[in-house]
Amino acid sequence: MRSLLSIVLISVAFLACSKSEEGGGMYLIPFPDEKGLEKLQYVNLPTLDDHTKMQGKVAQIYVSPYINGNQLELKAPTAKIAEVKKGYYIPQDTLSQEMLSVYAHIERLKILEEAVGLEGILNYPRKIGVASRVKSNVNSSKLEIDNASYLPLHDFILFYPFSSGQNLAMSLNGGIIAHEHFHALFYKLIEVELEQRGTILYNRKILPKDEKKKLNDQRRDIYVTENNNKFILRALNEGLADLWAVIYSNDSRFLTKSKRTYRNYNMPLELYKLNNFVPDWSLSSEYKDTAPAAYYLGFRIANVLQNKMQKDLGANPNAAFTNSFKVQEATYVVDKLYALKNMLIEKYEEGIEVEDILAVIYAGKKDIDDCQNIIKLAREDNIMVKACLEDYKDLDSSGNIKQKEVESNAEETIKSHSNAINDVDNKKQSAKAQQKLYFLKKSENIESSESEESEANK
Repeated sequence: MRSLLSIVLISVAFLACSKSEEGGGMYLIPFPDEKGLEKLQYVNLPTLDDHTKMQGKVAQIYVSPYINGNQLELKAPTAKIAEVKKGYYIPQDTLSQEMLSVYAHIERLKILEEAVGLEGILNYPRKIGVASRVKSNVNSSKLEIDNASYLPLHDFILFYPFSSGQNLAMSLNGGIIAHEHFHALFYKLIEVELEQRGTILYNRKILPKDEKKKLNDQRRDIYVTENNNKFILRALNEGLADLWAVIYSNDSRFLTKSKRTYRNYNMPLELYKLNNFVPDWSLSSEYKDTAPAAYYLGFRIANVLQNKMQKDLGANPNAAFTNSFKVQEATYVVDKLYALKNMLIEKYEEGIEVEDILAVIYAGKKDIDDCQNIIKLAREDNIMVKACLEDYKDLDSSGNIKQKEVESNAEETIKSHSNAINDVDNKKQSAKAQQKLYFLKKSENIESSESEESEANK
C-alpha cells in the first residue's frame, strides 16, 4: 500500500496542501470494491466537515494518543491533503491516508447500524486514534505495534503503528475497523448491564462471618463463576466481532491481510466439544494469560453461528456481495445478539456455559444436521443432546448415523454389486452358449456337406 501512495504522491508533488473546510468530497484511498478487494479509488466522504482537522459528524480522528495513568492524552491532527481538482483530494502522507480510511469505514458502519435497527446505541462522532503510542504491557517499555483495540472506559478505538513487514495496515483494513467498532456495540448492549450484575455478584451478602470455611468456599465459588463468565463473554465478544467484520467487509479472510492467523472464516465447519476450550477455574483461579484461549473459543463460536446463518438464509457466493444480503446477515446477527443478551442476564449469577450459547444459536426446531452438530459440540449430559438423540433415533452418541444403517447400506451396495456381477456372468455364459451353438451348427453343416460329398463320390 505504501508503494501505491508513493506513486500518487510523485504525481501530485507540485500541488499545495488543500485547506478547504467546506466538508465532503472525493478522496483517493485504498478501499474495498464490491468483492471486498482493496484497490486505490476515489471514495465519497459526505460527512467529513474538516479534512485538515479530520473531524466530522461521524468521527473525530486523533494522532498518536497515549495513556497517562487513567487519562487518554489526545492531539488533534493536521492532515496533509492535496486538491487535484474541485472536490477531489489526495492524501500526501501515509498518516493522512490512514485517517481518511478509518473515517470512510466508520461512515459506512454507521449506515449498516441504522439499517439493522441499532441507531442510537453508540455516541457519535466516534473517537479514534491512529499511530497510537501505548505500551504493550505495564512492565514493558516497548510500544504496541501491528494491533488495534477498543477502550470501553474511554469509548475509544486505538490503531497502533504498523511495521514494514505487514501487508496492509490495520487502519486500512475495513474488516479490522469493523471488528473494533463492534466491540463498542457489544459493550453498550451487553457488558454495561452485566458489569452491574457482576458487582452485585461480588458484593451480595454471602454467609455470617463466623462460618469462615463456608464463607471462603462460597467466595471461591463466586470467584470461579465470575472468571468463567468473563472468559466466555470475552470469547463471545471476539467471535461476534469477527463475524460482524466478515459481513461488513465481504471478506471471510479479512484478518490475513494484516497478520498471520488461524481465524479464517472461509474454512469448513470443524466440530469439537466447545467446553474443551474453557479453562477449569476450579483447578486454578490464577491463569496468567487466557486471551489466546478466549480468541480461539470465540473463533469456534463464530464459525458455528456463521454456518447456521448461511444455512438459514440460504447463502450463496453471488448474493454475499450485495448490500441487501449484507443487511440480511447483519440483521440475523443482531437478532442473535439480543437473544444472547437475554440468556446472559438470566444465566449470569449461576454461571454461563458454552452450551447456553449453542442453545441460542440452534433455537427452534432442529433438523438432523443441526442435531449432528449439537451432539458433536455440546457435552453428552446436555439437555439439547438428549433431546436430539430422542428425536433422531438414527444418530449415535457421537452424532453419527448408526452403524446398523451403514451396514444395511453396505449390504445393499454389496448385493447391488453382486447382482451386477451375476448379470455380467449370465451375459458371458449366454455369449459362450451362443458361441458354442454357433460352432456346433457350423460343425453340423461341415459334417453334412462332407456326407453329401461322400455320397456323390460313391
